[in-house]
Amino acid sequence: MVHQQMHILYLMQNILCEFKVNNKLKLKTLDFK
Repeated sequence: MVHQQMHILYLMQNILCEFKVNNKLKLKTLDFK
């Protein structure tokens, strides 16, 4: 059970990281326009 929760937390952290990176990329592309 605890292992499953850790796995979900890990996945959510990964999604958050990707989301932040995507936002940074979008901001950069907006700056270029």
